[in-house]
Amino acid sequence: MIRSLLHLLGREMVNRAASHGPVKRVFDWRLGARLLRDRRVPLRTKGQSLLLGFLALGALEVLELPLQTALWVLLPLVGFAADLAVDGIELVAVPFFVATIALPFLAPREVVESLRSSSTKAEASIPNAPDNYASGARVYDAPSATIH
Repeated sequence: MIRSLLHLLGREMVNRAASHGPVKRVFDWRLGARLLRDRRVPLRTKGQSLLLGFLALGALEVLELPLQTALWVLLPLVGFAADLAVDGIELVAVPFFVATIALPFLAPREVVESLRSSSTKAEASIPNAPDNYASGARVYDAPSATIH
């Protein structure tokens, strides 16, 4: 099952890259985060992307095992506590980050393209906006507020 998921992800990446020519941003985690919140993306697809995230976490834990063992041996109490803290952060961050990167490749193409086009239209409609400007943000003023 793992091989088939990785094969599907790799094949989808190659197909999209070949059909769209040069890809501007292959790993767009912001688009993936918007896809995780979007109701048009099936739960099964979101689950598959999270499964890939947990598989990546498992691979990372296997690769970290020699370092963890050395920390436990050299610093018994502190090494265990530090490893536990890092593993807790990884348990939350790694699956989410991998899922947001993988979801644009697993989600239905129509949904991904509509979100990409809506974000580029929103960015294009704001001339001279600073880099940290949130185009989707809303500003609420009190009715009695004066604007200068």
